Amino acid sequence: MRKSKQPEQFLEKFREISRQLSRRGIIHVANLIFNHPGETEETLKETFAFIDSLTGDGNSSLIWAVHEYMHFPGSEVSNNQTHYEQAYGAVFPNQGWWREDGNLFEKSRQIIPSTDLSGDRTKLWSRMYKEREEALRGNLTPAAFRFAAEAFYSSWRNDPRYSPDPDIINPSPEA
Repeated sequence: MRKSKQPEQFLEKFREISRQLSRRGIIHVANLIFNHPGETEETLKETFAFIDSLTGDGNSSLIWAVHEYMHFPGSEVSNNQTHYEQAYGAVFPNQGWWREDGNLFEKSRQIIPSTDLSGDRTKLWSRMYKEREEALRGNLTPAAFRFAAEAFYSSWRNDPRYSPDPDIINPSPEA
């Protein structure tokens, strides 16, 4: 996505700052956008390896908020769509989705990011996230868990660890 000219340094700085914030109990969010044109299984594995490297001790205040790429007219990708089609095999099936009827939210997200992630592999990111979801939930402090359930993952409110009352801390099911 070209967010940094030095991605390794960017990620290391993120890791360092996130750990400092978690040590201080400061809730923070990393927004991840999946199915960006050009994404491949290899880039997914890199992303999830980074996520895995920050998962583990159960004292994290880092919430991973996952989203799917939405294609908008006038964006960098839209203005350079031919590049993504030729370089990666990206497909944009709903040209002019914003002028159509129906579920425009879904139509804006119907992108095939690359030849590698086409067909039934288009949602590989979702399967990879679901494989880790319990570990990501279990890695959060109670306050971060509650915040994530209220702000991003409403289904987490069914988890016995969730309480809408910030003064009540529910132990993990294993406790």
